[in-house]
Amino acid sequence: MQSSDPKNSRGELIQLLERQLEALQKECFGAATESDLQEYKGRRDRIGKLCDELFEQKSA
Repeated sequence: MQSSDPKNSRGELIQLLERQLEALQKECFGAATESDLQEYKGRRDRIGKLCDELFEQKSA
C-alpha cells in the first residue's frame, strides 16, 4: 500500500514530463550536454516509478 498522495505524484510526474520535453528540444537542436542526457535518464527512471505507483493506487 502506497503512502504517497496521488495528487503530489501526478504533479511531480507532470513537472518531470515537461523537463523531458525541454531536454528533447535541446537534443534536437544539438545543445544537449552529457549532463543533460544523464539528468534525462534519471528523470526517465523516476517517471517510470511514479507511473507504477499511480497505477498501483488506481488498482487498489
